[in-house]
Amino acid sequence: MSPALVIQKLLIDSGVVTLPGIQQRRFTGKFQCFSPSMADDIDEGVLVRDDRGSNQGRLQRTGKHLEHHGIMIAVRSMTQAGRAVLEATLNVLDSVKRTVVRLDAADYTLQSVYRTSTPGYAGEEEGKRRFYYAAPCRVVMDLNGVPVED
Repeated sequence: MSPALVIQKLLIDSGVVTLPGIQQRRFTGKFQCFSPSMADDIDEGVLVRDDRGSNQGRLQRTGKHLEHHGIMIAVRSMTQAGRAVLEATLNVLDSVKRTVVRLDAADYTLQSVYRTSTPGYAGEEEGKRRFYYAAPCRVVMDLNGVPVED
C-alpha cells in the first residue's frame, strides 16, 4: 500500500482535511485531501504523494532492507491561508506515535512521521495566482506488525 494513501486516511480521520468531493470546501470549510494527484481546477487542496525514501540498513539475519518511506505534503491555496493549513497538517503528523490507521481492511501501524526539512513556500503559479506550500516527510510504518515493502 502506498504510504501517501495511509497518510491521507490519517489526515482525513483527524478532521484537519476532508475527502475530495464536489463542493466539499464550501460545505465543510476544510481543504480537500488528494492522493496521489490533484486536478488543475482545484484551487484549494492538500496533496499527499509518495516521494523518495531512505534505506535504513539491512537486517543481518534475514537480509531484509528497512526503509523509511518518503512523502511530500503540498498545499495549494488562493490565499496565504495555505500556510496555516500546512502547519495544521504537520501538527497532526508530528503527533504520530504508534498510531493505527485502518485502510482497505488492513491495519497500518505508523511508528512515526518525521520532517526532512522545514515547511516552505514553494512559489506562486503564473496566470492563476495560486500559492504553493510544501513539506517533505518520512514515514516509518508496519502492516499488522510486518514492515511495509514497496
